[in-house]
Amino acid sequence: MDMIAGAVFLLTLHVVNGTSGQISSIMFGIPGDGDDAATVLDGHPLARQGQAARALGASITASGAGGIVGACVFAALIPVLKPLVLSFGPAEFFLISILGISLIAFLAGGPRFVQGLIVGF
Repeated sequence: MDMIAGAVFLLTLHVVNGTSGQISSIMFGIPGDGDDAATVLDGHPLARQGQAARALGASITASGAGGIVGACVFAALIPVLKPLVLSFGPAEFFLISILGISLIAFLAGGPRFVQGLIVGF
């Protein structure tokens, strides 16, 4: 894939990823992915009160605005971070993966540390 098409593809994936699980989170109380866990806490009670359209509208509007800002920042940082990212090898990617898994376990909390590790893996 040439560079322009690949960049557009990645930016589109980035924007769409934020809106993927909002409907199931708000309407059914089941998060579609990890980003939508907080949406369940506020959106599903609103849907049960009969304000599902308001919750969906707020969620999609915030996701759209965040996606546009995120895509612009991502597009602006590509030329700056390209040399750094291209210098990464397998060892650096492995360490980044371990860092991400340990952060998930840390955020899960003390007694749920093992559960956080399992989710991370």
